[in-house]
Amino acid sequence: MPFNTKNYGLPVFLLNDIYSANSDFARFSTIDNHLDALSSYVGDGTITGWDISDIAQSNNLFVRVSPGMGMIDKVVTRTFGDIVFSVNDDTTVFVYMQKKFEYLGGFSAFSDSVSVFNEDTIPPPPPASITVLGWDYNFISLRWDSSPSDEPDFDKYAIYRSSDNFATETLVANSTSNEYIDVSVVENTI
Repeated sequence: MPFNTKNYGLPVFLLNDIYSANSDFARFSTIDNHLDALSSYVGDGTITGWDISDIAQSNNLFVRVSPGMGMIDKVVTRTFGDIVFSVNDDTTVFVYMQKKFEYLGGFSAFSDSVSVFNEDTIPPPPPASITVLGWDYNFISLRWDSSPSDEPDFDKYAIYRSSDNFATETLVANSTSNEYIDVSVVENTI
């Protein structure tokens, strides 16, 4: 080992050099410490791949996650081959990559894909502070406070009309904003 690296002074092994376990240990300890500091700075995330795309087949919807590599808990984790799973229509799906539990280094057998489905069956609270912005014989303009931001799967407001104090109701429209102008009102009705 006639020389060391320029920036970190790590011993360099050349062809036909005698192997030194102490030098190798010191070299990899320095590299590991630098990678540990770098991974703490960078944090978890995708390095390459793990692209998500949808596959529509007849009436079924599938999601494909491409092979990739990422940093998870300071460990570079890599997947091979596409991961494909089916999803229900009109649902929000979150995809997480997870390293194999208590396994570090080397290669392991593939982990089984696991699907976790969470169906939010609790509707968000109804809008508050509904305000009439304007009206006439053939329209009414409404505005309300937006739904809480802690509803990540919130999609739209369903606007209903009832002429019998909500004993029966009819869906008038869906709106993604917190305003709606109803131009289908009938004169002299409630």
